[in-house]
Amino acid sequence: MKTPGKRAGYGLGCSLLGLLVACGQAPSSEVPAKRSTPPVETTDATTAAPLPAVDSDVVKAAVKGMMDHAYGEAAFDAAKACWKTSFETPNDTLDYCMKVETPKVVRAGNGAQVYLLAYSDTSADLYSQVDPGLMGLMAASLEGNRWTTLASTPKIDMGQAGDCGCRQAELVDVGPERHGWLSEEGGVWQGVPVKQYSLVVPIEGQFQQVASIPQSTESAQGQANVVELDQSGGVVSGMYPLRVKQMRDGKLVKTQSVAFDSQAGRYPWKP
Repeated sequence: MKTPGKRAGYGLGCSLLGLLVACGQAPSSEVPAKRSTPPVETTDATTAAPLPAVDSDVVKAAVKGMMDHAYGEAAFDAAKACWKTSFETPNDTLDYCMKVETPKVVRAGNGAQVYLLAYSDTSADLYSQVDPGLMGLMAASLEGNRWTTLASTPKIDMGQAGDCGCRQAELVDVGPERHGWLSEEGGVWQGVPVKQYSLVVPIEGQFQQVASIPQSTESAQGQANVVELDQSGGVVSGMYPLRVKQMRDGKLVKTQSVAFDSQAGRYPWKP
């Protein structure tokens, strides 16, 4: 969380303070479908059609539609290939230019979904050392030639110097045919890296953090946690348990299983 006197790196924690800006449902869009090969993944031909490729017209339309709806169609800067936006901090209004990573196309039931990660462009020359980066997360369902927004959280405060540090976030299976983003967040204070794992999933139209587990801390040098989704474990409310491996000097100390708490809506972590 942000604390006075130093730059916070835990932007998703800030979402608990109301800094997330969730947008509503984007209108569906119809475009001619054009399949490209190879597809993103193969499927059981007896049960479902192949997934559309990331460069297919329907996926391109979903990506552009979600970004336009999140940041404004008129905000697109063709010269910089990014969407201009602003973000309110407690002390100032900051300008950003948001770019988009290659979309992820995944299966959900017999259909497909598109997951999108947007990030603040560090080459935009807009930011000071104390300015946070921004991350945007969006998802849409595909049905034939149509797409419909499932969830959208376009402005998540994280990182520093205008760099969200989020481009390495991994889209993971958090449950049977359910997906979320697993990332490492944090920063460096007095030369010591302090990081945490964060897991966010789409819930009721926006992306919400359901796990926050330290990866490394100032007080436990030489110790680290490694977080994985345990797909062999029991499913609770559609969510796999987490497997947390506690390491010391590169050696495994112990492994903990953390089940999803359906009442709290998150994974409770007790070291």
